[in-house]
Amino acid sequence: MQGRKFVCTVGLVLVFCLFSGCKSNGNFDWVVKIDGREISPSEYTIAQMQAYVETKADESDGDESDELISQRTIENLKRYIFVEREFENRNLALSEDELQAVETFSQQDWDNISRFYTGNGLDLEAYKAYLTYLVKEQLVFNDIYMGDESEETGEQVDNYLQKNLSRVSVFKIAKMNDDGSRISTDVYARLQSFVADGVSRLNRGEDVNTVASDCLTKSGRLLGSREDYSDGGSFVSTGFVSQSNVGLDSRLVKRIFRRDKGTAGFCESDDCFYIFKKLSLNDTDEEYESLYRQVLSLIKDEDFDSYVDRACADYTIELNRDAVRYYDRSKITIDVQ
Repeated sequence: MQGRKFVCTVGLVLVFCLFSGCKSNGNFDWVVKIDGREISPSEYTIAQMQAYVETKADESDGDESDELISQRTIENLKRYIFVEREFENRNLALSEDELQAVETFSQQDWDNISRFYTGNGLDLEAYKAYLTYLVKEQLVFNDIYMGDESEETGEQVDNYLQKNLSRVSVFKIAKMNDDGSRISTDVYARLQSFVADGVSRLNRGEDVNTVASDCLTKSGRLLGSREDYSDGGSFVSTGFVSQSNVGLDSRLVKRIFRRDKGTAGFCESDDCFYIFKKLSLNDTDEEYESLYRQVLSLIKDEDFDSYVDRACADYTIELNRDAVRYYDRSKITIDVQ
């Protein structure tokens, strides 16, 4: 199913802002039993709302299926019970930071979303419980996959990163005079020589900030700039570039991905020369660890879904018919105002 994909900071707020139908408490102790575990009205309502949104997102004919919403509600609840049990079986625990994050996030958002919760019979504690579940689910996922140090998993992550991500330091040299006028052919030729020299020095292993300072100082004088380029690092950007990066010149992105790690290159655009050096992805351990976790979540997400589905396959389902009728999905409406 889509438990881990469903949730994000914005998504949580958006999802619960969609519902305006009132589902006041019908005084039922439970709505459904999943493998013997009683599901409270608030737990059922949240799972039902999630199922409604998932179905609306997938629908193509404009008419969501009541049956599909009911099926997904049960699937969401089965997943909830799996996470609850697996969290306990693996002897996991929420850290003080994680508990505080749930508390802080719920309190910060409550003023904005409380009317949508209370309008559906839910209170702040229900919201906190759902956020806590999401953290537990991520911790279960981490326990299953983040400790996987097998060569195969490492290669999968590395291959994904190498194919889709590069890390570079880059600075640029302008191709117009400081007053905005066009440069002459002679100036253009001299700028080209500065670029070639800069790339050569980077390939010899010189510091990128020093190279940037020298190149920009020379080109600045040539172009009539009075700016101080002695602090070259102020003009160097270092970061990650993806294949689909829309914030950079596409020609530059292609050049970057064609280069080997540790080598430098340049790319000419309409208004400047980009000079760059391609860096190793793990030059910064903290950033690389974060990337590793994100990529592992991407490539193992379907595996986790299958793992959960297999574990939940034999869960028994017992419906409280009166409660299910009371919490009919028809009470969920979308407020488009």
